[in-house]
Amino acid sequence: MGKAPLTDDLKKVTNDIRKVGEGIALVGGDIFKAVNPLPYFARPDRIVTTGFRKLVELGNIKVGLPPGSLVPVGEDEGTPMRMEIIEYGPQLFRQTPDATCEAAAAPAAEGTVKWVRVTGLGQPESLRQLGDRLGIHPLILEDILNTGHRPKVEESETSIFIVMKVFVGAESSERPISQISLLLIPGMVLSFHESEDRVAPMIIERLKSEKSRLRSLGPDALVHALLDTTVDHFFPALTAFGELAENLELDILDNPRESTMRRIQQMKAELMLIRRAVVPLRDMAKALDESDSDLIGDKTRIYLKDVQDHAIHAAELVETFRDVLSVLTDLYFSSVSHRMNNVMKTLTLVATIFMPLTLLVGIYGMNFENMPELGWKYGYQALWLIMIVSSLAMLAVFKKKKWLE
Repeated sequence: MGKAPLTDDLKKVTNDIRKVGEGIALVGGDIFKAVNPLPYFARPDRIVTTGFRKLVELGNIKVGLPPGSLVPVGEDEGTPMRMEIIEYGPQLFRQTPDATCEAAAAPAAEGTVKWVRVTGLGQPESLRQLGDRLGIHPLILEDILNTGHRPKVEESETSIFIVMKVFVGAESSERPISQISLLLIPGMVLSFHESEDRVAPMIIERLKSEKSRLRSLGPDALVHALLDTTVDHFFPALTAFGELAENLELDILDNPRESTMRRIQQMKAELMLIRRAVVPLRDMAKALDESDSDLIGDKTRIYLKDVQDHAIHAAELVETFRDVLSVLTDLYFSSVSHRMNNVMKTLTLVATIFMPLTLLVGIYGMNFENMPELGWKYGYQALWLIMIVSSLAMLAVFKKKKWLE
C-alpha cells in the first residue's frame, strides 16, 4: 500500500526537527547521541497517563499545612539528597562532590562563579539547612520540593527563581519528564534536580574545557546554558515522536487494530506531558529577556532570544503533533469503518448469489407428489445447470457494476 500524504508531511516535520537538533553542538557529541528518547517511546509496555489523579493525590498531601511547609511532593520523595559544588573561572575549574551545607553557603571567590548542584529532593531537613545558610525564602524551598509545580519565573531584588521541566525519557523507566529548579543570586547559581538528568553533566563537560566561553562569563550565562540545554533536550524526543507517528499511520492503513487505538491514546498522554513542559519555556525565556534585574547581563539577553526562538519552535511542533494525532484518530475510525463496510459488502454479495439457489432448492425440496420435474431423467443435472448459470450471471452483473473491487 502506498504512503498517504500525511506520512509525507510527518517525514518533512521529522526531518526539520532533526536538522535543528544536528545544529546543536555540545561537548561530548551531538545531542541526539546524548539523549536518545527512542528506548522510552518504543517500549510497548510503557503506561503514561495525563497524571490528573496523581496530581490530586499529591495536592492532598499539603492540605491544611501552612505556607512554606517543606513536604516532598512527587514520586521520588524518598530519593536522598546529594550536593555537588562546581567553581569555575577563566583559570579555574574545581568540582567538589558530596559537599556540605557549610561549603555550599561559603561565598564565591572574586572573579569566579559558584554552582551548587543538588540532586534528589527526599531530605527536606537538609534542604532547610541549606536554605537557612543562604537565606532562601521558605516559599521558594516549598516550590523546589513540589515537583508537580508548573514551570515559572519569579524575580526579587536579590534573586531570580526558575522552575522548569526537562525530558529524561531515555533514563526514566516510568516518567519522561523531570523537574529542575534554578536560583540565581549574585555570584552563585543553585540548581535542584528532581532526579538524574543529562542537562548538568553536559554543562560540566563544557566547563572543563579551558577554551569554553562559559568560563569567562557570569552566573547569568550559566542559567542561560542550563535553560538552553533543557529546551534542546525536547527536540530528540519530538523527532522520535514524529517517526513513531509516521509508522503508526502506516499501521492504521494496513491493519487497524484495537492495540493501535491504545497506542494513539498513549501518545496523546505523552504529548500532553511534553506540552506542559515545553510551552511555558517559551514564556520563561521571554520573561528573562525582558527582565529589569541586574542579575541578567546584556550579553546574556541576546542569547535568551535564541532560547526563546527554540522554545517557540518546539511549542509549534508539539501543536503540530497534536493535530497529527487527531488526524490519526479520525483515520483509525475511518479505516475500521471502511474494513467493516468491505466485510459487509462481501457478505451481502455472497448472500445475494445464494438467494436464487436457496429458492430453487427450497422449491424442489418440497414433498408434493404432482411435481413433474422430480420424475424427469435429467432433472438433477438441469437444476445444477440453472444454479451455475444464474450464479455466473449475477457475478457478471456485479463485475460490470464494479461491486467486486
